[in-house]
Amino acid sequence: MVLIPPKPPRISAGFAAAMSSALACGAGAAPAMAQDGGITSIGNLPRPGYEPRGIRQGGMLILPSLQASAQTESNVFATPDNEEDDVLFLIEPRVEASGGTQRLSVGANLGAAVYRYAENTQEDLETYLAETVLSYSLDSASTLSGGLRYVRDFERRSDPEARDDLTRTPTSIDVFAGEASYSYRPGRLGATASVSASDADFLDPEDDERDLATYTASLRGLAALSADIDAFAEISATRRDFRLDRDFSGVDRDAETVGMRAGLAFGLTDKLVGDIGAGVFDVDNDDSQLEDFSGLSVEGRLAWAPRQRTRVTLSAFRGDVATIRSGASGRIDTRIVAGIEQEIRHDLIGTASLGYRASTFRANRDLVQEDLTGSVALRYLLNRTVAVELGYAARQREADIPSEEFESHNVRLALTLTY
Repeated sequence: MVLIPPKPPRISAGFAAAMSSALACGAGAAPAMAQDGGITSIGNLPRPGYEPRGIRQGGMLILPSLQASAQTESNVFATPDNEEDDVLFLIEPRVEASGGTQRLSVGANLGAAVYRYAENTQEDLETYLAETVLSYSLDSASTLSGGLRYVRDFERRSDPEARDDLTRTPTSIDVFAGEASYSYRPGRLGATASVSASDADFLDPEDDERDLATYTASLRGLAALSADIDAFAEISATRRDFRLDRDFSGVDRDAETVGMRAGLAFGLTDKLVGDIGAGVFDVDNDDSQLEDFSGLSVEGRLAWAPRQRTRVTLSAFRGDVATIRSGASGRIDTRIVAGIEQEIRHDLIGTASLGYRASTFRANRDLVQEDLTGSVALRYLLNRTVAVELGYAARQREADIPSEEFESHNVRLALTLTY
């Protein structure tokens, strides 16, 4: 569980991929519906006596929940000195629904989050989420999948390109995204074709230069190496169109990125699930004053269950992302996140995570930011309705520009009610 920065309503891995496309425009991205591992989260494993009741409506199971939390923040504005501490109160209602037939599965999420600070009330805001996904098996070899979603999010003070005006309320962002994929796997060979589109609208007129539409298409071919391991090769193309013809510094940031990657996909049932691959990407900028560039592309998501009640996850990414930073012709991000979930007792679950991110802004002199994050949490289930969680998280950023460095420590106490 990530405690820094405070998170919006929980979202699926599919939506995370769409958000990544909308706000970062990762090169050579995997199909948008790809998951970070098919092994069930430890918190969602069967737990007699602690399962939510839910509401049955036709063929759908509806799970309403409400989480209330208080979180201490040691550095609200992510500044290198004169840190401002505060307490954040967060209310998160959510409704999940899932169901279907033997051939059709449908899911939906509705959620919101209300942020209220004890002292820095200019940071108060609300976020919203509406999402629906479905998967339909045409026959034993063919599957259609798709999803639509809307999220009202906001730019974190710790974002790599966040504005440094601390008197402004954090910028709210409306993101609309859609995706579709078709998979065909009649035997040892198979293929998946995916398309996605997203639109990110920064609501403050001072951020109009960040408004971005992204369109991605990819094709992946698969060949079975064994019953549980596939080799794959894929190609992808991404087009990003900023709403303004030129940003406030007079640069046209529109670009096309083409990527190729190869790797392995694992489906070892309850042991190892996911995929990881490496390749290259090439960026072609519309503006001749921006230098085109190529680089190494890496993306992967793995989930490993060494024991029945232990789950280890790993995600990795390296590629081109969108930037509006003045003087930068491009930006390359490298991200690695490792996590573990462990059932300590039947009613006690522990989690821990460690993450690293490096953002390199390409210019006459490359500028680099490096973030290290870590968190631990304990979740205690009082009964099938009530759970209490206590967590700690820390973050430290080193940067070539001293004003972009900061350190923060957070402690969070949460109460969750699930019907």
